[in-house]
Amino acid sequence: MTSDFRSSGGCLSRFIRRDFSVIEFERSGLREFYISSFPEDSGTPREAIWELYSRVSEMLSKLGAEVVSERCYGETSLFPEVREARSQSYKQHGLEYEGSLSFIGGTPTGKQALAGVQLWAIAAADGPAVRTMKVDGQEVGRKFSHRGVGYASVASVEPSAEGHKSSSLKEHAASMFREAARILNSYGLSYRDVARTWIYLPQLLSWYDDFNLARREVYGELGLCGGSGQFWVPASTGIQGCSPRGRECMMDLLAVSGRPDSAPRLEMLNSPLQCEAYDYGSCFSRAVELKDESVSRIFVSGTASIDRQGNTVFKDDPRGQIRFTLQVLKELIGTRFHTLEDTAHCVAFLKNCEYSEAFREIAEEEGLDARVVVQTVADVCRNDLLFEVEALTVKAV
Repeated sequence: MTSDFRSSGGCLSRFIRRDFSVIEFERSGLREFYISSFPEDSGTPREAIWELYSRVSEMLSKLGAEVVSERCYGETSLFPEVREARSQSYKQHGLEYEGSLSFIGGTPTGKQALAGVQLWAIAAADGPAVRTMKVDGQEVGRKFSHRGVGYASVASVEPSAEGHKSSSLKEHAASMFREAARILNSYGLSYRDVARTWIYLPQLLSWYDDFNLARREVYGELGLCGGSGQFWVPASTGIQGCSPRGRECMMDLLAVSGRPDSAPRLEMLNSPLQCEAYDYGSCFSRAVELKDESVSRIFVSGTASIDRQGNTVFKDDPRGQIRFTLQVLKELIGTRFHTLEDTAHCVAFLKNCEYSEAFREIAEEEGLDARVVVQTVADVCRNDLLFEVEALTVKAV
């Protein structure tokens, strides 16, 4: 267990062990929890899933916390068991279980078929604060407000029924982005309020170009980039991952809004060691800082071994790519005086599970606690990229 208390406007405490971590931030009238949980190595996949969700639900109940967002990583075939174990465990502890779960199908690097789960939860001093978002009678996410600032976490957005019928993979992606915009609009939000997106594509390498074209076109339609409008692109991960419903693409997003007198500050951050992704046609920012009241959060996009010229570096060298990528991460968050010790959530995507031990070794050398990192096997956006990492760092200000 490690702990870290800071008094500059808030309190950050850390509880970290091999299979479970809770990073807590307390501010006026609200406690935030960033939770990561990993399965035991022993037992069957079913036993591991039920034990994990028993542990998670017990901790949420103990903290008096409500889930805002939740991402579970594992083999796609496990989704029915995860859904059942989760709903039963949450019901047993009186927890709301609709609207927050996103399941990303893939291959874990560990012994179990489940890689782990990461949650963002809150506990408000004046009682339950999180509400389930619904559109057309379907649960689509969770939202809450605090001191005039609204947070909306939308989970598992997929192409519309019409978009899913299209033979064009580009149209699948465009439909997904338009569905996300429709959901936001139904709650008085726009895509300009989006700080972060997480996008999963089972056929990443074969149609990443089509996907990027669709994103640029829809973002242009929405006034985010191109034309005479104000340029804004959220932080993002675009990685290989499977929808449990067999769709060609799936995404999560976080939107943040507020009154003019209480609006949070959202700012795109540049990477000191990399060019901007939109310089080579990928419409996302390297990171976005969300700063409100006494906390600074940096949502770091999926980051890989790409230099200032947009070239892949350390080709065919997994250790070199891992080390360079973590150095890029350190330099980027360092522009806002964050360090790797401030990491609340992190996911490492490895081209080959054999790179897992190298990642753990290098992470320790660079100051990243691998016990808060979910590791999973995935293709990255270029065939010569062997490693990608995404992160959320949280710091009291």
